[in-house]
Amino acid sequence: MGRGDRPANCASCNKRLSRKSWYYRHGKYYCTKRCWTKDAEKAAQEAAAPKADAQAPVAAAPAGPKADQPAQAPPGEAGTTTKPAEQAAS
Repeated sequence: MGRGDRPANCASCNKRLSRKSWYYRHGKYYCTKRCWTKDAEKAAQEAAAPKADAQAPVAAAPAGPKADQPAQAPPGEAGTTTKPAEQAAS
């Protein structure tokens, strides 16, 4: 296996991979078995975290307009954009 076929650094700790010893597990290269197990445990914790969040009750959305949308005036009231010629004709 040539040097161009695999990355130069460990997927977990980013340490440079040595010439003789490296681990290849689940599509990633690691410098030691310890880094592989540490990365696997971290992935398992991250996978379990969304499940805990999904089981939490969802807060109800506040009634009324959203904060990111400006309030709109009803048509025909002040603040509408009409040309003065159209206002005089009506």
